[in-house]
Amino acid sequence: NMPPPPPPTPPFEQPNLPNYSQQTSMAEANGHTAWAKRPETFFYSVGTPISLAPDPDAEMAQRRDVVKEAMLHSWNGYKKYGWGSDEVSPMARRGKRGAAPGATIIDSMSTLKIMGCEQEFNDALNWVKSYDFKRGGKVSFFETTIRDLGGLLSAYDMTGDRTLLAKAKEVGDGLMGAFSQSPVGIPAPEVNLGSGSASAGWTGSNSLLAEMGTIQLEFR
Repeated sequence: NMPPPPPPTPPFEQPNLPNYSQQTSMAEANGHTAWAKRPETFFYSVGTPISLAPDPDAEMAQRRDVVKEAMLHSWNGYKKYGWGSDEVSPMARRGKRGAAPGATIIDSMSTLKIMGCEQEFNDALNWVKSYDFKRGGKVSFFETTIRDLGGLLSAYDMTGDRTLLAKAKEVGDGLMGAFSQSPVGIPAPEVNLGSGSASAGWTGSNSLLAEMGTIQLEFR
């Protein structure tokens, strides 16, 4: 005998999404933007940072504090020896140029915000506001997309600071040059953020699957 058929799939139910149509605006909270209050963004602006929220599990709270200490150790080392550089060489104790301008600063902003490191976040924010990405020269399209563009948009989403959105647009506009010399729409591996000229990277004129795949989610 054949087993009975499985029960029918229950009808789809709309998940309980946050209500974005509330009257309170982000402008009332931090003066940056006038959109309707988004609960998850509002949390980072005026609520308790995740890293400072009470944890009933003492062991988990201790682990969380150790992770935060490790983050601050790395951040302070970078600030002391490589501030403003793309990366820092820990053994040589000096900054160096990498594949994306200011990548360490920008890539760390959302982590600093979540951890409640407001002073460190504000230091990063002030650097971003004063940096001209057009003078960043030739950069990796892939690394600059995931670290700079993504980092700026994440920090903007957490704060509502429209300066970060403007800087993200500045980076995105510069990255568009990577598509200028492509007959098939696949971006060149490297692009000059100032001139928009595209060039081959360490793979020559070949494109990596990771580079082509990431733009489907992170660049659009």
